Amino acid sequence: PDPADPDRTGLGAHIGQAGRSGWRFAGARLRSGGVRARHSITPALQMTVAGVGSFVLAERLLGHDAPLFAAIAALIALGFTKEPRLRKVVEVAIGCTLGILIGDLVLHFFGAGVLTASFVLFVSIMLARLLDSSSLLAMQMGLQALLVVLIPAPEAGIFGPFSRSVDAILGGTVAM
Repeated sequence: PDPADPDRTGLGAHIGQAGRSGWRFAGARLRSGGVRARHSITPALQMTVAGVGSFVLAERLLGHDAPLFAAIAALIALGFTKEPRLRKVVEVAIGCTLGILIGDLVLHFFGAGVLTASFVLFVSIMLARLLDSSSLLAMQMGLQALLVVLIPAPEAGIFGPFSRSVDAILGGTVAM
């Protein structure tokens, strides 16, 4: 190779090699992604049916307006996992439901606001750590409690200010 030719040595050669490596990397990622997607068809269908089904059941059977937490609880409870599925579903469903219940209770008695959000998040995380060593439980309880306090409540139905808690129970039940 001619050292004066930038396409054969130096930076040009390194760029060409990096480009080929990049294509090999992208191809490998695409192949492994295809395998992962094929193995995920059944769980994805279960998550879809449980998430949308929970929403529809809470809306039509319970008369709840925009029962987002029913769908959230079902979807998160099922999720993708390598752990035993039933244990994860139960753990996440309980975490979602307790977090939403704590959020509903605190919101009902103290109203919305940054201090309420801070309080409900801290209490939910600490209660989860008291109940179980799972970081997943703490994340679910904290996240759901925080969402309840930060997202405006739908019109109260027959369950009053706790309609979102009932939605979470329904979503977790559908997931199981």
